[in-house]
Amino acid sequence: MGHFKHKYQRWQTKLFRAPWFSKVFVETMGTLASPIYEWTLELMRDDIRDAERLCDVGCGNALMSRYVAREVRDRHFTLIDQSVSQLEAGREVIKDVAAHNQVTSYAQPVEKLPLEDASVDIIYSTGSINLWSDPVLGLEQCKRALKPGGVLWVFDQAPCITPQLALDALLVKRVFGLGIPGYTMNEVLEFAELAGLPRAYNAHPNMSLYGLRWQL
Repeated sequence: MGHFKHKYQRWQTKLFRAPWFSKVFVETMGTLASPIYEWTLELMRDDIRDAERLCDVGCGNALMSRYVAREVRDRHFTLIDQSVSQLEAGREVIKDVAAHNQVTSYAQPVEKLPLEDASVDIIYSTGSINLWSDPVLGLEQCKRALKPGGVLWVFDQAPCITPQLALDALLVKRVFGLGIPGYTMNEVLEFAELAGLPRAYNAHPNMSLYGLRWQL
């Protein structure tokens, strides 16, 4: 299974870097996946309210940050994704984020997070960790970049190993990919422990989705 997972990750990463797919993704997921973004925003709302510097890791087309930017003004957003084509396809979305906020974007993997130590208030990652080449190193980088008291949110899709989960992903959450072969919530918690994140965390399972929150 491990070999298949890594092979699938390489294929999916290559797909997300393709300009044609990036364009299709931003045009479809912005509408189709609204249940994901709305649920995620509701969980993060209290944390983003007082955050001055926010970072979206694995931002893709910046669709999640567009939802976040509707809640705040005069903040600084750092948008990071390893795919240049994803950021390019999300140009209009990023303009929406920048309408009332300062925005900086980088085409970099999370394992080389281009942020200074203790420089951001909140980092959030939505549907991205399953594509990280080294989740432990990626989480270490997030921890390094957070200010004391800062918050890290990681959201992803659980592997759909039952018909119920697959139906929830397809019909309710409208998720691309069916979580195959993504990480389970427990696997991400194991990565977090190896990365030195606090042992205290908040878990938010939601059928085929889950969210995890740590505060430094």
